[in-house]
Amino acid sequence: MNQQRSITPKGYRRLRTTCRKGHPIEHSRMNPQGYMRCRDCERIGRNRYYNRHKETRSVINALNDRRLRHKRRQKILSLFGGKCVRCGFSDWRALQIDHKFGGGGRKSKGWSQSKLFSDVRANMGEYQLLCANCNAIKKIINKEDTHRY
Repeated sequence: MNQQRSITPKGYRRLRTTCRKGHPIEHSRMNPQGYMRCRDCERIGRNRYYNRHKETRSVINALNDRRLRHKRRQKILSLFGGKCVRCGFSDWRALQIDHKFGGGGRKSKGWSQSKLFSDVRANMGEYQLLCANCNAIKKIINKEDTHRY
């Protein structure tokens, strides 16, 4: 019983015409383990992974967004010197970016944080850095307060 076998060199895989599920391999690609997967099996695998990791992805994305916002904010604060213009307070947690001439809230309503930061960077002359107390006092003195008491 002499069967003819195709001999492949060590470390190489045989080329297949179908995937593991029997689908024809057209427009296929190699997955990280070295197996060819057809388009349908690739899509099914991606959907399965997404559905299994949906909750953890949302948590990870939220953490990454928070880190990115923190980085952007730190860059903006350092551009303005990192302290309040009026009193010199330098704790970053209480520093706020203030529109010098008022009306900044109406201008930036509906903007994303990245759009706001890019506008601040482009128009640095229109903005200043104030601590929360100085910003509140400025709003009351200039009658910029939106709340009517």
